[in-house]
Amino acid sequence: MVPDADVRCNSGQRRHSFYRKADEELFMAHDGQHGHLIHYKVDDEPESTSEKFLTPTQIMSSAGIDPQTNYLEQIVPGHDPISYKDQANASIEMRNGMHFITKPTGAMPVS
Repeated sequence: MVPDADVRCNSGQRRHSFYRKADEELFMAHDGQHGHLIHYKVDDEPESTSEKFLTPTQIMSSAGIDPQTNYLEQIVPGHDPISYKDQANASIEMRNGMHFITKPTGAMPVS
């Protein structure tokens, strides 16, 4: 990978380098360490973060879903879903390819 741009601090030392991956996403390496985005899905919509840990509230908020009226479940193939219904501030270690769904906290209105 070739640096796309360098940012230097006042002393002239390189502090951050920005790199372009093949899919043209920009990510940053701090002090020479390569950073990366973690890709996951919420209700089948792609999301990404550079944070290693997020809470269900943060995951829903970044996906535009109201955490006051919804809760999060993690889908794990071959296992029962992991519910965060009463754990809105639990710390979830983020990994590439994670899948989440949201569900309403209250009863669904019937027409």
